[in-house]
Amino acid sequence: GVRLYPNIWYHLAVSFDFSNKKCVIYVNGKEDRTFAITKPTKKNSLPVTFGSSSVPHPGSRQSHALYW
Repeated sequence: GVRLYPNIWYHLAVSFDFSNKKCVIYVNGKEDRTFAITKPTKKNSLPVTFGSSSVPHPGSRQSHALYW
């Protein structure tokens, strides 16, 4: 798979195809890895967090999208 380096922005996307039991990870718009879904996913109450960091950093997060 693609090696990710610190201080570089990447576009990451994950696609779940439950009917074909397949998960695909995309990095910068290109398919990077495909996994078989062998177990049902578990629901939880954990929050979804974007860009979490305990260290302040310059820049901003202007748009996020989460699709189900």
